[in-house]
Amino acid sequence: MASILSEPKTVRSSVSAMIGRLETFISRMERRYECTSQAMLDDVRAGRARETAEVSRWLGEYQALVSLRAHGREAGSATNNIE
Repeated sequence: MASILSEPKTVRSSVSAMIGRLETFISRMERRYECTSQAMLDDVRAGRARETAEVSRWLGEYQALVSLRAHGREAGSATNNIE
């Protein structure tokens, strides 16, 4: 009888591949909302924009991108100024 519980599968990808996927998603969101990720983050923090599930994912992905750029191979990017 096979076990119902199994080990989670680990997906490995390079930092640059992950950065590319994040940039694609973030770019789509910035076009959709017609503002930069930093502007949306500032607006949510100031209470000028509502943090929906979609916006929450966007900003989470944005913060992940900033972190990868700061600690990955592409450090020194202009978007490293997240507060």
